[in-house]
Amino acid sequence: MATAQDYVNDFRAMRKNVSESRALLWLNEIDLLVQRVLRTRRTTALIALVAGQQDYDLDESYVWVISSRILTGPADSPNPTPGRVLVSTSDDTADVLRPDHVFDGAGDPEAFASVHDASGGQIRLYPAPARNSLLVSGATNASPIVVTAAEDHGLSEGQKVEIRGVLGNTAANGVAYAKVSGYTDDEFALYSDSELTTPVAGSGAYTSGGIVIAVNREVLEVVASYHPELVLSPSASDMPASPTLRSLYLDGMDYLYAKRRQLPDVAARKALFEDSLNEQSIITHKRGGRVNQHLNILHVRPGGFVDLKGIGW
Repeated sequence: MATAQDYVNDFRAMRKNVSESRALLWLNEIDLLVQRVLRTRRTTALIALVAGQQDYDLDESYVWVISSRILTGPADSPNPTPGRVLVSTSDDTADVLRPDHVFDGAGDPEAFASVHDASGGQIRLYPAPARNSLLVSGATNASPIVVTAAEDHGLSEGQKVEIRGVLGNTAANGVAYAKVSGYTDDEFALYSDSELTTPVAGSGAYTSGGIVIAVNREVLEVVASYHPELVLSPSASDMPASPTLRSLYLDGMDYLYAKRRQLPDVAARKALFEDSLNEQSIITHKRGGRVNQHLNILHVRPGGFVDLKGIGW
């Protein structure tokens, strides 16, 4: 794996009069655009649903939502966690496709989603979910682990659950079965078998986090490409090792260099970078054997949300 320092060094070898800080600034600008188009840096996030709430904040580093779905129950090995994929839409489109989706709740509450793009973006569900996701507020370092939920859990004896995101007592994460008898309404114990004979033992003190995925306790899952602020120290950010991608970044930085200095060939350098970016986009998506999923991406501007017709400069 290459680092941001490697990319900055390469560019400064080409343009010796550019400072390290300026090269890093341009690298960040190009990375933001590359992640919007190629989506090579991805993350998966779980977002807790709140009854009656339509809009959910996304991390400021997200630049493109690749997919989103409602997780509807725990994983069933070897199958992954089941879920309903959200269909991209806008308010107007949702009204046409499902006129009752806002007014009386008769429509599928997880049928549609739209994304407000860029920093501080949100994802909107049509209509709002009817029930909260179940958050973890504690997990004992014992055998069995006793999980404390943030509210009454409503689980049944022996119900299968999947827990993610617990820190500290990480043994609580994974698929297990809930024993609810003998515990308060907001507690349940974890067992590895449906007969509730083999307890799940703790692995350390609980520190924070955790969400329960179960039938009737759904969770929003978002897969997004993201752009973290690239840094050189104390530990340089990771970057693609591919020579092709490295060359793409350098072409982009060289365009910004020419633009800043108002060089006569700035248009040619811009065209070179755009052509390389488009070519790499085609290769990347063909290699993945998939067609781009185009969510309805919106951008915050004065006067409301305005559809982006493409990625501009």
